[in-house]
Amino acid sequence: MASEGHRIANYIALDSDYLEDEELIEQTSMTKRKGLSTLPDLKQRNEADFELIFKSSLSRTVSNAKSIKKVGERLIKELQFIKKEQDMLEEISQLMAELKNEKFGRVKAEEELAKCKEELLKTQEEVEKLVYEKDKLERDGKSDLSQLVAEFEKEKTRRLEVEVQLTRCNGELAKALKESKYIEGCLVEKWKKSIHESFQNAIDQVCLGFPGLDMNSITLDPFKAVKGK
Repeated sequence: MASEGHRIANYIALDSDYLEDEELIEQTSMTKRKGLSTLPDLKQRNEADFELIFKSSLSRTVSNAKSIKKVGERLIKELQFIKKEQDMLEEISQLMAELKNEKFGRVKAEEELAKCKEELLKTQEEVEKLVYEKDKLERDGKSDLSQLVAEFEKEKTRRLEVEVQLTRCNGELAKALKESKYIEGCLVEKWKKSIHESFQNAIDQVCLGFPGLDMNSITLDPFKAVKGK
């Protein structure tokens, strides 16, 4: 009974709402001195103790639930950021594949251009050979000039066709180079954007750990920050 009286008296001492009048205060003092319970209604006090404990436990549960909700919201934001990063990586991969195809087309155009140049060189050699033969036959007086001129014109026409083909190859090569530079520019912008967002996210995480940190004192552009060094 003495220990029970001390326990009830301690509960009453913790909450001033139980001390409704001077008589209960006096009874509480006597209980603490004697170690005996002199409360008029012990059952009612036990119920009040239970209600106090229940309210305290409920308050802690609500507080924990709010903390869990905040953690969940933060986790959702992190997952959304990761999804955005994955989408951006997929887009960069697609651009890389397109760039690879464009580079392949450019190499093919360069090979075609090299073939055209080789063909043009052969044609020039043939023309020079025919001119030499023409001069030689004219000097010897054994040349059928009309036939030789026809062959010369034929080779000249062939040379013009090769030159046209060479011009077309140059145009295709220029187009391939232009498209390649455009895709490379897109990749650089995507890379800069990804680095900037990652840098921004890191700053946000640091600020969460240091509430008093001044955001205006931080350079949010990682490229400017590097140049500043």
